[in-house]
Amino acid sequence: MWTPALGRFGGKKLKKVFIVLLLPSLFLISCSKKENNQANETIIQETKNVKEEVVTEVKVEEKTKEYVYVNSVDGLRIRKNPDAESEKIGSLKNKEKVEVISCSLIPVEIDGITSSWYEIKTEEGIQGFAFGGYLESNLENVEIIQAVEGDYWDEKNSDNVQIKNIGNGKLLVTTNIPLYSNNQKEIGVKVIYDIDLFSYIGERGGLSDQWKLRFNEDKQLILQHDRYEVVYYDDDETGESVETHENFLFMKK
Repeated sequence: MWTPALGRFGGKKLKKVFIVLLLPSLFLISCSKKENNQANETIIQETKNVKEEVVTEVKVEEKTKEYVYVNSVDGLRIRKNPDAESEKIGSLKNKEKVEVISCSLIPVEIDGITSSWYEIKTEEGIQGFAFGGYLESNLENVEIIQAVEGDYWDEKNSDNVQIKNIGNGKLLVTTNIPLYSNNQKEIGVKVIYDIDLFSYIGERGGLSDQWKLRFNEDKQLILQHDRYEVVYYDDDETGESVETHENFLFMKK
């Protein structure tokens, strides 16, 4: 079988060709690995950034501060400890805003009001304890309580209504008006102007009497009497409905 002669340098030429052909392949493999490594590094970096962003968002969250307002025209003492006999370390003015640090879980009764001791901090940095019975969650409550609290009497000084703050956003309303058998009621501060404090309805025959103790549009305490009756005339068998309305004013003294 005939085989072509390679010549003296035939083998070396093949080696050179082989090496020349091999170099581009190695270059392509090297570039491919480099690109893959860069892609992997990019993915790792992006994953790291996402984790950092998540951690950053969690760290931003902070506890919202709570504030209360003083409800006492005579001011309120700040005590060193949660005890009425504890040392006085400061005082608060009426309607003053203070920050709540903590609140006792055990209620106590002071001045007929049952509430807890609040650990508070003033704008001046004084930190101590104040009785919660004279603290309200908002300024509107303070203004309403101070406007309505007190003793009310009718013009004859016979019928009486007492409104007293009992803390925790509530008022205790008591009356000696004979119409009302249940003469004591707890009412929320926010609704005191909007509802009947006491009500009574008496009916007999075609007559209906309604007695409502409430604040009117001018925020005056009144006993509102509404009478509804059917009046019959000689020539009218169906009768006529007649309404009468009168108000009795109670003054705070």
